[in-house]
Amino acid sequence: MRTEARGGLALTDGSFKFPLGVKCWPRKTNVRMWRGWDEGAVLDIRAVKSIGARAVRLFAGQDFVSASGDLSQQLERLRWLLDRLGDNGMAGFVTLLVGHMSGRNWAESFSHQ
Repeated sequence: MRTEARGGLALTDGSFKFPLGVKCWPRKTNVRMWRGWDEGAVLDIRAVKSIGARAVRLFAGQDFVSASGDLSQQLERLRWLLDRLGDNGMAGFVTLLVGHMSGRNWAESFSHQ
């Protein structure tokens, strides 16, 4: 499955499909998913798919960047997660900013905390 932008549309495998989706945080680690990475707990894709979602919005926020500024491990994790979504016929959309989420304002900073 390949999702791409063409003009103002997002196409999946070359055709438009309404991307019904959800924002998604793992139950176990919630907004600290990158810091507390656990492949087994990151995302229950089957549960998300069972409610009819075809897309997941992922957040590469402040925990995405390590203290050293190295992104290689996180990019490997992101690729793994996007591949698992694709294997299940779902798209993943990554956003770099996490602002107001679930009643709390999160810093829009990439500094390690």
